[in-house]
Amino acid sequence: MSKILRSLKDIKKLQDEERKGTVEQCWEMFEKTKDPECLAVIAERMPYFGKPEVGAKIAELLRAPYKRKPLKKGIGYEIDKKHIRKNYNMLIAEYPDKQKKWRLSVLNEWFPNYTVKAIEQIID
Repeated sequence: MSKILRSLKDIKKLQDEERKGTVEQCWEMFEKTKDPECLAVIAERMPYFGKPEVGAKIAELLRAPYKRKPLKKGIGYEIDKKHIRKNYNMLIAEYPDKQKKWRLSVLNEWFPNYTVKAIEQIID
């Protein structure tokens, strides 16, 4: 197995572990608070067979009755910050030769509800 393929499998494994942790944390919080934002965060993190727009739409529908501004505080935001920083550090470790702009674009794909500028503010 090539080194690149092994690295990609390691990244996928880390992403799966991150998702599992997010689901566990958000579900526990949902059971305590009944806050639908917790379910929306779970929906956004699931890959839906390569169709992230499915999770985004589910999250949008869950949030619709509350019509909130983009996350800037609360449990959902704190979870996102943690995951964005962790994934950014993983990208640095796995791809030290890539530029920051590339890493930010990857994170923007993984966290589509955040602009590149918002992600940059989180990691700085």
